[in-house]
Amino acid sequence: MSSFSKQTVKRLICRRGVLPARRLGVFSLAIALTFVVVACGEKPIESGRRFVTTVPDDSLVESFTRTKHHLRGVINSRSDSIVYDAQLGDSGLVQAVDIATYSRRTPKAVDPKHIALAKGTLPWIMGSGALLEQILRRVRVLGQDSVDVQVIYVALPSRSRDLFKVTGNGPDSLVLTGIWGGRSQDILRVAIDSGFRVTGMTLARARAVMESAD
Repeated sequence: MSSFSKQTVKRLICRRGVLPARRLGVFSLAIALTFVVVACGEKPIESGRRFVTTVPDDSLVESFTRTKHHLRGVINSRSDSIVYDAQLGDSGLVQAVDIATYSRRTPKAVDPKHIALAKGTLPWIMGSGALLEQILRRVRVLGQDSVDVQVIYVALPSRSRDLFKVTGNGPDSLVLTGIWGGRSQDILRVAIDSGFRVTGMTLARARAVMESAD
């Protein structure tokens, strides 16, 4: 496992839920993410899935692993890698997120952050189909034709929030409309399969297109 042992990964990740910012290279992130499920003694519900999001002048590639209690992922872009660990609650809720950014431009990484979430608030990061699916899991639990969900952008320094109205758009798609302050700035059009798994997404404002790489 590159420059450090499996025992080191187990101690750091199982205890804190994040990866060591100054000792782990970008290539090793995916290796450590794969190993963490076994290291922490958690049975994976799903693993090996990927999402690719195309934005102007860049592509974001996410790989993730889901267990009963954790959703862990890595999002790689040309400039950096974002590592996150969402601690899952009941009914599609998320209790907290550990997140760290590893820059490709400088050897020093941004210090890992632990973000506790108010009940009912869900995290999202641009390029994360896994966290988008977590939002849809919550929507499915609520079981209404139109649901309002508060979302926090955990990767942004400002950690800005938005309130999304989630509505159906036929049997295989949903529309998430940002309604915070009545501006409706963000409109996510999400394609789903019968299990509410994301198969694609577009965000026109950011000219972002997400596709499942399964």
